[in-house]
Amino acid sequence: MQKNTQKLREEKIKGTIVKIVSFTVALILVAFGFIIKMCHDKKMLQIENYNTYSRAFVGLTENAENVNFALKKAMYTTDSNMLANYACEIITESSAAVTNLSSLPINKGSSAILKFFTQTGDFSFYLSKKAAAKKDISSSEQQNLASLSAVSEKIFERLENAEAEHNNMNYYNDNIKNMDLSIEGFDENSIINLSGVLNENDDTLKSYPTLIYDGPYSEHLLNKKSVFLSGVKEVSLEFAKAAAAKAAGVKESELSKTYEENGNLSAYRFNYSGGTVTVTKNGGYLMYLRKNVTQSESKISANEAVRKALEFLKNNFDYSFKQSYYSISNGICTVNFAYYKDDVIYYPDLVKVGIDLNNGNTVLFDGSTFLLNHKTRNFENPQISVTDAQAKLSSKLNIESYKLAVIPSDDAGESEKFTYEFLTKNELGEDMLIYINCKTGEEEDILILLKTDGGTLTK
Repeated sequence: MQKNTQKLREEKIKGTIVKIVSFTVALILVAFGFIIKMCHDKKMLQIENYNTYSRAFVGLTENAENVNFALKKAMYTTDSNMLANYACEIITESSAAVTNLSSLPINKGSSAILKFFTQTGDFSFYLSKKAAAKKDISSSEQQNLASLSAVSEKIFERLENAEAEHNNMNYYNDNIKNMDLSIEGFDENSIINLSGVLNENDDTLKSYPTLIYDGPYSEHLLNKKSVFLSGVKEVSLEFAKAAAAKAAGVKESELSKTYEENGNLSAYRFNYSGGTVTVTKNGGYLMYLRKNVTQSESKISANEAVRKALEFLKNNFDYSFKQSYYSISNGICTVNFAYYKDDVIYYPDLVKVGIDLNNGNTVLFDGSTFLLNHKTRNFENPQISVTDAQAKLSSKLNIESYKLAVIPSDDAGESEKFTYEFLTKNELGEDMLIYINCKTGEEEDILILLKTDGGTLTK
């Protein structure tokens, strides 16, 4: 009896111990799981913050770049309407810059940059009101623009480097507060005092106009139907296949399945082992070519690539073209050509040809912009002389050359404008293109040429 009682007591103690151990293990597992979840949540929050900061940095850097170029253009325009456009662009980009910078938890150096964008936006609003009233800006205001432009250049360079630092160092959460945006020789006291030209009673700008920038005229008006191809007879599949094989430099038998594209430009698309080639149904014009290549050592110069690109055009397109600009990326030299006739260059009618710098082969062709925009034009002869057009340019610019050019336009009822294109150089040695309307004498656009190791681009 006593033995049984002792045995029952031992079994009860064992059961209690098992329960305690099981409960403890369960608590440990729950706690461990909770810790893992907390670590996971913290990591996800870090990643979310990092992505937010990355987007803000990219946006801020783009805003700074756009403000920089708009300030430069505002310095050299002599047209009040164009000045108003540039001022509005600066206002919009400065406001966006303030928003992006405010979302970054960076203390050191950010307050000076924030103040710069705020004052630059305010000053541009003041200029936009003068431009709307058709009033000329004064020499002191011109000097303010020049000073702001110089500062904006430094800010853009610093932000570009800061964005790279952020991407390379993977700043998370509080770590980003340690980033330093300071610029040597520049602080809040370095910013130009513009308060003297601003009216304290001005209402805050509540909305901004949407600006459409023509850029280098390479991607313009691609949402319309082709006048050039309308009414042109459709070619047979066999004809299109022959044209595709010629452009690709392969036998027709090497072209595989045919696809039909029925967008703004109806076309036949052929694939082959090295790439793809597209020919329009109407007229059988080469529209697109892409060859798969692996980047390798460059063996030919950019000038030789331009020559080969022009040779490809002559063999596949029965129209006259003039080289615009080129860019080099991943071993491919992409050359922009514009339609050229009777000493007039037509920028809406662009084609692009890409040449492999390793072997000189054509690996890219895009004629869609030409096929959509080309048409017969009937512009009147210039109603103002080139001398009168030159007089419209800023006295701070040195004219190096000029030519007649048709450029795209977003004005209602007028898709293109006939202009004098002046290649000029400013006091900083930068090349700028100024477009003066041949009919009205108004300034239509300003482009800044960016010359890099990868070619020449426009902004």
